[in-house]
Amino acid sequence: MDQLPTVQPHSPIMAVLTEIEYESGMEPSFGSIHDFCLELQELFTSSGWFFYVFSLKGVTKDGITGLYRDGSRWTKSKMPFPDIVYNRIHSRRSESSQIFIDFVEKMNEASIPVFNRRFLNKWEVHQWLNSRKNLQRFLPESCVYSRNSLQRMAASHEVLFLKPVNGSRGRDIMRIQSQDSTCDVSLSSRNGIESLNTCQKEDLPAILKRYLKKQLYLLQQGLPLLKMDNRSVDFRILCNRSSKYDWRVTSTVARLSAQGHFAANLAAGGDTIHPLRVLRHFFGEAQSTSKLDMIRELALEAANCTADSSEELFGELGIDVGVDDNGHPWIIEVNSKPSKNDHIGKSSCRPSAKAILEYAQILLSETNPPEKGGSR
Repeated sequence: MDQLPTVQPHSPIMAVLTEIEYESGMEPSFGSIHDFCLELQELFTSSGWFFYVFSLKGVTKDGITGLYRDGSRWTKSKMPFPDIVYNRIHSRRSESSQIFIDFVEKMNEASIPVFNRRFLNKWEVHQWLNSRKNLQRFLPESCVYSRNSLQRMAASHEVLFLKPVNGSRGRDIMRIQSQDSTCDVSLSSRNGIESLNTCQKEDLPAILKRYLKKQLYLLQQGLPLLKMDNRSVDFRILCNRSSKYDWRVTSTVARLSAQGHFAANLAAGGDTIHPLRVLRHFFGEAQSTSKLDMIRELALEAANCTADSSEELFGELGIDVGVDDNGHPWIIEVNSKPSKNDHIGKSSCRPSAKAILEYAQILLSETNPPEKGGSR
C-alpha cells in the first residue's frame, strides 16, 4: 500500500462506495460502473475535489482504505474521511450487512451525507406513487401477493406478473396467463422464459407455492406494452437532482428485451436504441416528440414523489416507463441504482456524471464543510 495521498487544503472530498475486483497483474475494476468512475474522477478533480473509490472491505474501525487516481493508475492507500459518499453497492445483502449499517451510522454521526443509500422496495414505491392522484392512472394495478389477492386479480386480468419486492435486473419474475379454465405459469430466467406449469385455475395457488421463494411478492396487472420484432420495449429515464428539491431528466433510452425475455433489461441481454426511433415507428413523426415529452414529465413526477416520500437522500433515480398499444404510458419501476451501461452518445463525459458533481456541490453547501476538506 502506498503512502497517504496528498489532499490540498480546503479541497472537498468525494468518495464512491462500490465493489472492487482485484486480479493479479491487472488494474482494479469497479465492475459495471468502472468507466463511470473514471468520468467522475476527471470531473471532480478538475473541479478542485479529491476523489476516491472504496469498498466495504476497505472500511475498518481505524478508517477507510480506497483507491485514488495517481497519474494513469489507481493507487491503493489509506484515505481521509470524505465529505460526500455516493453509494453504488450492487448487492442488497451487502447493504443489510452490519459493516454497512455501522459505516452509515458513523457517517451520520459525522454529518457526512451518504446519498442513494439503499435499494428500493417495489411495494413501498407503488404505495408512494399511488398516494398521488395525478399518478394513479399511470400505475398498473398492484398488490402484495396472497391467495385472496391472486383470486381477485385473476378475475380481472388475463395476464399477471409476480415480482419479488426486492428483486432486480428482471430476475425471478413469474408470468401467469389465463385462458378459459387453465393457466400457464412461466419464469423469467437468465436463459429466457422458462415454462413452469400449465394447470387448472383452481390449482394455481398450490402450483405457485412450489415455485415461490420465502419472500414478499408484488402481484401486478399485465399490460399490452409495445413490442418490436417480438421484443418487449420500455423506456429508461435517468433523473438527477438539479437543486435541493427539483429533478431534471439527464438521459432517455428505449430498451429492447432479449429474444424470449419478459423484461427489457440490459443485464439479461437487452439492447438500447434511441427513444424517438421507437416512438416514430408506432406513432409517426407528428406524435413522437409529444409522446417522449409526456414520458419524461411522468418520470420526473415519479422521481419527485419517490424522493419526497422517502426519508433517504437520492441524487439520481432511474424510472422505467412502458407504453401500451394505445400510446398510454405506465410507470413500471423506480430504481435507485440505475445502470450505467445504457448510455447513448459519443460524449466522453455523460450528463449524469456532471449531474452527480452538481448534486455533491449542493450537499457540500448544505453541510457546512470543515475548514479543511475531509478533516472531520
